[in-house]
Amino acid sequence: GTWAGVSLNEGWLVELDLWDNNLTGWLPPELGDLPQLQGLWLEDNSLTGAIPPELGNLTQLVWLWLYDNSLTGAIPPELGNLTKLQVLWLDGNYLTGPIPPELGDLPRLQVLRLEDNLLTGAIPPELGNLTQLQWLDLRNNTLRGAIPPELGNLTQLQWLQLSGYTNLLTGTIPSELGNLTQLRYLGLGGKTLTGEIPPGNTLTGMIPPWLGDLTQLKGLWLHRNALTGEIPPELGNLTQLEYLWLHRNALTGEIPPELGNLTQLQELWLSGNYLTGTIPSELGNLTQLRYLGLGGKTLTGEIPPGNTLTGMIPPWLGDLTQLKGLWLNDNTLTGVIPPELGNLTQLESLRLHRNALTGEIPPELGKLTQLERLSLYNNHLTGVLPRSFMQLDSLKSFYFGGQALCAPSDDAFQGWLGGIQHVFGPTCVLLQFASDMDNRTFTVNRPFASLILPEATGGATPYTYVLEPALPAGLSFDASLRTISGTPTAVTPAASYMYSVADNSGNAASLEFTVEVVPAVSFGDMIADLSFARAQPIDPLVLPEAAGGAAPVVYALTPALPTGLAFDATIRTLTGTPTVVTDAPKPYTYSATGANGSRDSLLFTMEVFSPVAAEHESLPASFAVHGNYPNPFQESTRLVFDLPWPASVTVEVMDITGRRVFTVPATEKAAGWKNMISLSGRAMPSGLYLYRLTATSPEGRSVHTGKFVRIR
Repeated sequence: GTWAGVSLNEGWLVELDLWDNNLTGWLPPELGDLPQLQGLWLEDNSLTGAIPPELGNLTQLVWLWLYDNSLTGAIPPELGNLTKLQVLWLDGNYLTGPIPPELGDLPRLQVLRLEDNLLTGAIPPELGNLTQLQWLDLRNNTLRGAIPPELGNLTQLQWLQLSGYTNLLTGTIPSELGNLTQLRYLGLGGKTLTGEIPPGNTLTGMIPPWLGDLTQLKGLWLHRNALTGEIPPELGNLTQLEYLWLHRNALTGEIPPELGNLTQLQELWLSGNYLTGTIPSELGNLTQLRYLGLGGKTLTGEIPPGNTLTGMIPPWLGDLTQLKGLWLNDNTLTGVIPPELGNLTQLESLRLHRNALTGEIPPELGKLTQLERLSLYNNHLTGVLPRSFMQLDSLKSFYFGGQALCAPSDDAFQGWLGGIQHVFGPTCVLLQFASDMDNRTFTVNRPFASLILPEATGGATPYTYVLEPALPAGLSFDASLRTISGTPTAVTPAASYMYSVADNSGNAASLEFTVEVVPAVSFGDMIADLSFARAQPIDPLVLPEAAGGAAPVVYALTPALPTGLAFDATIRTLTGTPTVVTDAPKPYTYSATGANGSRDSLLFTMEVFSPVAAEHESLPASFAVHGNYPNPFQESTRLVFDLPWPASVTVEVMDITGRRVFTVPATEKAAGWKNMISLSGRAMPSGLYLYRLTATSPEGRSVHTGKFVRIR
């Protein structure tokens, strides 16, 4: 046979390189029929399905590259038969299950990359048998348990990466890793973002001093764990180190001055610990640094509060001219901001907020023309922002409020300040608005009461009010009355508006808010009339979602539901078991109301019947599928079918290429008219889909295929 145009029945094939050929479909088991194959490169295609265990027959294989596909299922233990294998790359797939201990039977293996999968369980200690291994990468899986001390047998290892916010490794760092004297990169970091679930690695204990003996290290990642104790000064022996990430642990004590020996260091992250003392002057030797993170807590109100470094900001930081990021925020630093920081012309982020800094802002900071983020807020700084700041054309966020520091009020400076995407801080003028301005959302083609914008106070009258840019079509602004009125005639996305006032002396003040015109709330789907059997649980029914309207949109279902049924408006879902038969179908109104009052509703009926009475009705003569409704649909649709006999029913949904999108597991259905199965399309893109409904009973197997359309 053939696959992707390559003959698979020629036993003499030595290498099969199909890298980046956009192959799709299953990885064929027939590849196992090439016993002489030494190299198999199938990475970066669109392969799906499980890795065939038949690949274990390729006993001459040296290279096996299957990374960056969509492979699923477990890693076959038969790969442990490939005793000549040197490189095994399976990363970037969706592989599940534990790492087979049989992989420890590959005596020549040099590279094992399993990262970015969904592997579970513990790291098998048998991997410690791979004494030729140079590269081991298991990050970003869902591995659990302790780091096996047997990994200390891998004395040729240069890369060991176990980080990742989905791994949940626990315990201490085993001392046996001190045998890995050839290591260049050691990654044991935890989660990457605060509040992530699952939380990531939570290694405990102290940072082992013997890490200082791994003198070949270039990268050491121990961040976001639960490590305690002081930073061992022995880390200063790692003179080849380029990356040292220790942030977001529970480290205490002072920053060891020995870190100043790491003259090749490019990134030093110590933020979010409980470090104390001053910033050691020896860090001034780190002239290759690009990122220096010494910040305390990262979120307001975090307990415990984080680092509490003291003393002044050292002027020698201005000598680290390669810096792109400097984080000293959330400590207890005092004194003035040294003007020498103006020498850091490569700086993109400078965060000094929430300290106890005093004095005025040095104008030399205006030389930081690459700066994108500048945070100075919540210190004790005073005075006026220097006009040299108008040279900071790259600035995207600037926070300087919470202290006696303000911005010049002239048009030029305010114009520059208004061009920054995110700004927090006051203007040094007496002229001000009496109140803030909330963001506004209007409904297209719906009149509204005239909106009076805030009045200015202070300054020298008369005032001149301006609202820029032009309002959406149908709306107008009367500056003499400070009023927005009209009827919007077109939908427009949220846009920023500047409402400003100038007094007779040239002072100015401004308010920024957004104006958005949204469609009226409307439903795209209908709701079919509903009929439920008494004392039988109903399949949860998600009612349609409305489009348009101003958030939040509130849903309601009236009047009261039959006894035993409940409607959860937050997820638009009808659930329960009806307990009382209704006299007749009862009308219901399902409504959606936007925050600005726009409303739409759907009408349908609901009844509860007695299944006892239904038992006396004749059963369907044959299996029949009545299609789905609604069709097209947005959120969900229901397949309706008749069963002349009890059956186990499954539904498969495919896209138009025949690729299976999802399967509804087998559901036991009783014989009768109008059986139903609900399909949720929330995760499906818009388009045409095929479905196959299979009913299996003692009478045989019946199959029906059909199609439906999912719309947004």
